[in-house]
Amino acid sequence: MPATPSPDGPYDTTTLRAAAVRRLLRLRVADRLTHHDVRTVAAAFTVHWRTVRRWIDNADSHHGTYTPQGRPHFALTPAMHEALVQWHGNVASAYLALVAHGHLGTPPRASQATFYRAVNRELSAGQRAALKNGEAARRRHDVHALRPRGNRNDVWETDHVEASVFVNVDGRRTKPWITWFIDHATAVICGVAITPHQPSQDAILAAARDAILHTDHHRPFGGIPRKLRVDRGRDFLGKCVTEAFQKFGTEIIVLPPYSPHLKGTVEAVNGAAKHMLFKGLPGYAHTPRSRRDRRGHPCGPWTNSSTTKPSSPSS
Repeated sequence: MPATPSPDGPYDTTTLRAAAVRRLLRLRVADRLTHHDVRTVAAAFTVHWRTVRRWIDNADSHHGTYTPQGRPHFALTPAMHEALVQWHGNVASAYLALVAHGHLGTPPRASQATFYRAVNRELSAGQRAALKNGEAARRRHDVHALRPRGNRNDVWETDHVEASVFVNVDGRRTKPWITWFIDHATAVICGVAITPHQPSQDAILAAARDAILHTDHHRPFGGIPRKLRVDRGRDFLGKCVTEAFQKFGTEIIVLPPYSPHLKGTVEAVNGAAKHMLFKGLPGYAHTPRSRRDRRGHPCGPWTNSSTTKPSSPSS
């Protein structure tokens, strides 16, 4: 039975109707219900008094509880679902195919706008994405529970991310890679290593050293983690990295494939760096590029003039 609405609001019309109908039913049980009471409720809700009588009849058919019935909606049939699968989620093409095959009747009993509303109502965003782009697109709409925060250095997460910024390395334009260790409880960057090439075990060990040490020029965050979450990259599963952390008594947790949500802290840091850091740096890689830039000539933050070539390493 719906609860009595709060006098302070916000006001839900359905809850108010249910409360009014309960009051009218009590009056009827006490044999004190009059037509004036029905008209008073009708005036309060700006409806006809016959509508209030229908509300009472609705409550009688639902064991004394006012249960509003939703408006009838156009529903998808199995043939319509098959058409959506056949056309990879293209609603307009699926509708035309259904009309051509007579699945919607002659003339069609539903317009294209009605069919669109039915698809959006019955299929979730993840299901629509799966029809268009497959299972990988559906995973982006999954909802995952949050882990308990825990304490500092209980669990670390590590990953690589390519910096979307062009830099000059010995006269060649390249995008560096960042390897970092993130504390899960505090989301603090404990250690980081930047390499001008695809990272390997040496970058992981350098970032791990920076994360473990917390004296001199190292940041104050760090220590020895109890657990370390890694993905299935060959560099993270290499013998050198595994033995190094085992000597510190750290348990390495190898996550299953296609599960970035299981190391969501470091993935969130990766996303923040891509969208909030790299985009504001000179030499951002995803800006519109000129024809000269596409030919591979150095350009960007290390020259004062677009016509000046960078000096060679020997000069």
